[in-house]
Amino acid sequence: MVTARRSAWVPHAVLIAGLMLVLFPIYVAFVASSHALPDILEAPMTLVPGPRLAANFAEALSAGTAKTSGQPVTAMLLNSLVMALVIAAGKIAISLPSAYAVVFFRFPLRRVCFWAIFVTLMLPVEVRIIPTYKIVADLSLIDTYGGLTLPLVASATATLLFRQFFLTIPDELVEAAKIDGAGPWRFLFDTVIPLSRTDDDDRHRHPPDDRQWRHPDRMAHRDGNRAAGDHAAGRGGRVDAALVRARFGRSGEIRGQ
Repeated sequence: MVTARRSAWVPHAVLIAGLMLVLFPIYVAFVASSHALPDILEAPMTLVPGPRLAANFAEALSAGTAKTSGQPVTAMLLNSLVMALVIAAGKIAISLPSAYAVVFFRFPLRRVCFWAIFVTLMLPVEVRIIPTYKIVADLSLIDTYGGLTLPLVASATATLLFRQFFLTIPDELVEAAKIDGAGPWRFLFDTVIPLSRTDDDDRHRHPPDDRQWRHPDRMAHRDGNRAAGDHAAGRGGRVDAALVRARFGRSGEIRGQ
């Protein structure tokens, strides 16, 4: 028992030593931010925090430093926030419909369109920097939020990820949506997007003790349609797929088998 307890301390000691090794440079940077420049340049630099922490941070946020060319860090943080929000929202707004169209619709050159999007992943950033800057300059978007965000909105990676998830949605859901009279937009917003949410987000919105899903009225309506279909088909919960194909077909419709 004693040997087992002693051996258990070995991995913990290794983890603690590694954690201290990683956190030490961060602590040194924190200590340096609390001292004046002459104190930092002294060798060896003290490892005790100094009295200028609040003053140094206030100066950097409001007036900037020599490394930022006198630009306040607050403006840089604001630019980063705007870029992150706009680019993330733009990627979702463009990649979600494009992946939805590629997966759930049948149209000529559908696979060609997907591979044309996917091939752009083979272009490294270094190849695109100069052409992107030239386009932004020609559109007079230099020093604007549009110039910072628009070139990064289109994303083949997001389209690929959405497509891979949409392919896991069973065809039975598509057929059930057709029977319920749902069009492409209703199927997207009522079925595809809710299924695309993460498990943590879904548990937060709908606790385990409340399993009536998101729309109780639609749940009751769907159960009624299911019961009617079961009675008509006589298959104990399954609607004849041939009837669905004959009724809705494939051309220009949501994906069917």
